[in-house]
Amino acid sequence: RGVVDIRTLRLAYDWEGLQAKVYWAWLPLDILMASDMVYNGITLARILPTTGDAHTLDGQVQWQAPTFFKPLLIIVGGGVRGSWLNSDRLLDTDTYPDDHQPGIRHAEMRAGAFLHVELKPADWLVVTAGVRLDYNTETEDHLVGDLGEGWCVSPRLAAVFRPVEGQFLRLGVGRAFRKPFFIETGLHQMVEIPRSSPFYGKEEVFQEFMSRVIGNP
Repeated sequence: RGVVDIRTLRLAYDWEGLQAKVYWAWLPLDILMASDMVYNGITLARILPTTGDAHTLDGQVQWQAPTFFKPLLIIVGGGVRGSWLNSDRLLDTDTYPDDHQPGIRHAEMRAGAFLHVELKPADWLVVTAGVRLDYNTETEDHLVGDLGEGWCVSPRLAAVFRPVEGQFLRLGVGRAFRKPFFIETGLHQMVEIPRSSPFYGKEEVFQEFMSRVIGNP
C-alpha cells in the first residue's frame, strides 16, 4: 500500500534551436510493505511503514547547431540533477551500526553532456553517431578510468538503411550504463519485532541486520 502525491513545478524555454527546462518535484512518502519476515513458520519481524520526503531539482539545455551543410545535423546538450531524501523511518547503513539511531539524510548528484551527429548522405541511408559523458555520485568509473570515480562514457554509432519504400534496416553498436535507483542501493527499512519472535527484546540486533540488507551499494 502506498500514497503517491507528487508536486511539481516546471519552467521551459525554446528559441531558434535552443531549448532549456528546469523542474522541481516533491514526493512525500507514505509506503507500507505488507510483507512479514517469516522463517520456518516463525514471524521474525514485520516491516514498518516508511514515511519521508524526497525532492528532485533538474535542469537541462539542448542546442541545435545552425545548418551549414544540409545533410548534417548536430545537437549538443547537457544537464544537472540533484536528489534529496529525508526520512526518520529508514536506516542509514553508515551510521546505524554505531549509534543505533534511525533516520537518513541522503543526497545524490548527477551531471551529463552529449553530442549527437546525424548525416544523411542519400535518401536511403542515415548515419548517426553520438557520445554522452555522465557524472554521478553513486557509481564508480566506467570505460574511462583516468577521469576518476563517478564518470561514465557512453558512445554509440548506428546506420539506418531503406532498401525499398516503407522498409528499414537498422544496424547499431553502443555502450551505455544505467544509474542505479536509491531503492537498489540504499533502502534499509525499519521493522518491529513481535513477541513470538526469537529476536523479541533484541530489536537493535535485528535493526542492524536490516541496515545491511535490501539496498546493495
